Parts: sequence; C-alpha cells; structure tokens
Amino acid sequence: MATKNPKKLPINNKRFHILMVEFKNDYYKTGNKIIQNRELAELIYKVSYNLSFHYKFINYHHIKDDLIMEGCEHSLKYGKNYKEDKFANPLAFFSTIIWNAYIRYIMKEYKQTNIKEFQNCRITLSDSYELQPHDIGTKFENGNLDFEESKVIFRHSE
Repeated sequence: MATKNPKKLPINNKRFHILMVEFKNDYYKTGNKIIQNRELAELIYKVSYNLSFHYKFINYHHIKDDLIMEGCEHSLKYGKNYKEDKFANPLAFFSTIIWNAYIRYIMKEYKQTNIKEFQNCRITLSDSYELQPHDIGTKFENGNLDFEESKVIFRHSE
C-alpha cells in the first residue's frame, strides 16, 4: 500500500495558470502595481514549501523558513515575467525561480558563515600567543601567528 508524503502540499497547475494570467492582466492594467491575490500567494507558498523538502535543501533546517520566504519574495518579484502564451506550466516556471533563489540565499549564508568563522579564528589566534621580552623587535615577532593565519585562509578558500 503506497502512502503519500505528508510533507507535500497539493498544487493545482491548471488553476495556477489561470491565476497567473489574471495576475498579469491586472498587473499591467493597474500600471505595474502588484495586486494581492490570496489564492495565488498560497500556491506560490506551496511551491516554495514543497521545494524546501528537496534532498538538496533538506539539510538546511536551520534556515528553512528563510528559504521559503526568500523563494516567495523572488516569485513575486519575477512573476511578472510569466508569459502565458509561451509557458503552460507555471509550476515549472516558479520552481526554477525558487530553486535559483534558494541557491543564492545558501551561497550568501555560506559566505557570511565563512567570514564569521575566520574572524573568530583570527581573534582566538591573536589572543593565544604571548611575546616574551627577548622576542620584541625581532622579525619572528608574529611569525607563528602569520603562519597559522595562512593555514586558516588556505583552509577556507577551498
């Protein structure tokens, strides 16, 4: 007996397409102002939520809510580029937008984590060495610290 994955939220692709066509028409009629549509927003949220359970993103549980909201934000930002005559599958269109938003957000988070780790490591390294009176004024004053920092930089640049 096959059981459904309880995490996935159902998405009606035909209704999604109709709502996107209405959204585009309203968007251009109102002079490029986004009109709020609760049903469309819920469908975009469902796409973003379902994609957050993809095996490539499942391990980012600590930023899962941020990923979902980032995907929704990018969907609203780039949803106006949806062409109903060219695309008949809004699910694929928005999945691509959300996928790219997740990748960008994870890369930003990764950079910030590396910067934070490097700064913490640099502070602990500089505090762990004490100079003796005969070391002051020599060229080896910060030799160990520079060597340790170069190892840290090399390790983080991989």
